[in-house]
Formats: sequence, C-alpha cells, structure tokens
Amino acid sequence: MSTEHWELSQYEVHRCPQEMITDSTKIAASPRSLLSELLCPICLDLLKTTMTTKECLHRFCQDCIITALRSGNKECPTCRKKLISKRSLRPDPNFDALIAKIYPNSQLESQEQQRLLASLTRKHMQALQQSNRRMRDSSEVDEIVDKKSPDDSPGDYESSDELIEFQLISLEDHMICYYLGTTSNTTVGHLGQYLRTVHDASASFEILVKHSPLGEPQLIGDLSTNLEQICKLYWQQGEKLQMYFTVLS
Repeated sequence: MSTEHWELSQYEVHRCPQEMITDSTKIAASPRSLLSELLCPICLDLLKTTMTTKECLHRFCQDCIITALRSGNKECPTCRKKLISKRSLRPDPNFDALIAKIYPNSQLESQEQQRLLASLTRKHMQALQQSNRRMRDSSEVDEIVDKKSPDDSPGDYESSDELIEFQLISLEDHMICYYLGTTSNTTVGHLGQYLRTVHDASASFEILVKHSPLGEPQLIGDLSTNLEQICKLYWQQGEKLQMYFTVLS
C-alpha cells in the first residue's frame, strides 16, 4: 500500500509565522491593491462561482477551470499540479462572499463595462474597416498576392463575408485587449494595419493564435491568412476567437 506525502511549496518551506493581532488594531487595504488576488488566472476577470483546487489551493472561475479540464489539460493552469477531474476541485463560497463584500456593485460595473466594450468595439470596427480600405488600395496587398504560389487557385483564398467576433490581446500585457468584429476575409495583414492605427503608428506587429486556451501562442507568418482560415486551422473550441499580438523590436 503506497503512502502519499504532501509536498510543500518553496513559500511554505521558508515562510515565517505571523503574530496574531489580539488588540483593536485595524488594517486597511484598498480594493485596487487586492484586485490582483481576486482575479481568475484564466479569464483575468473577477472570480465568479469560485472553485479551489484541493491539491495546490489555486482559485479559478467554475466555468473557466471546467472548460480547461474538458479541453484535455488535466493540470492546474497556475502551477501545473495534476488535476484528475472535477473531483479535484471544491467550491469556495467564502471567497465569493469576500469578493461580494469588497465589490458590492461588481455586477453593475460588469454591465457598464460590457456597454463600454460594445461602444469601443463599434469604434474599432470602423477603424478596422478604414484600414481595410486603405490596405486594398496600397501596394502591400500587391505584395501579398505576389507571394501566392502559381499552383494556388483563387478559390483557396476566397471566403465568405460572415462576421467574426474576436479578441486581439497584447502578449506583453493582457490588460491591453481590443474587442473586434469584422468579416471573415480580413487578413493578418489587415490586423497589422489596424494595430498601427489604434496602438502604435510607428511599430510593426506579429499576430499569434493558440491551438487551445492553455496552449502556447503560435505565430501566423503568412500575412494573407484570413480569419476564416484561422478559425478552421487553429481555433475549433466553440468559443469566441482569441488572438494575440506582439510589437517587433
């Protein structure tokens, strides 16, 4: 019969005990200073219906961690300890109550944020459409066409005008995120032009995408690759497409 041993983390090995406060001393902390401790590491939003891993005690939104487990990643997204199934998780209602106490209006703030995001999305769509028009009229489109192989048929690059909504997230700072919606024939080259319009006019950008929510971002090197092809090749998760960008030095 095997005996399991609890493995202490480096923090647990070296931490010093804290003296208990027994008098009337009060410690004040602003909600902003606590925010990073209350965010889900997967969606980077306030924890909702918190689930805690039994092994390593890391916390995630219920929907986020269950989606991660269903995608085949049987490990903690934070420390990579093994998670066998949902039985490796437990609800944490006390933490939900703590968040509700610190952010009593979080639901109203979330609704307001959604309204602002919708407004920003409309503005970004207009900027992207303007960028698309400039791109079609520029020599860069000709350069992309010249890169096609003679054996490529025109049908290989045609796509529908279906509207695709997606997030374009900075790889260096995930707090920088553009919520966009545009036609499926928008290319990686168009996205680079858009980023020069809204992010940095003097920079060059690389566009990346993940094969799975917890995978490593993969570079899309062909500027003529469009959103329809990206969805078919890289993103078959049944969720809103997430793409990343990085500024070339």
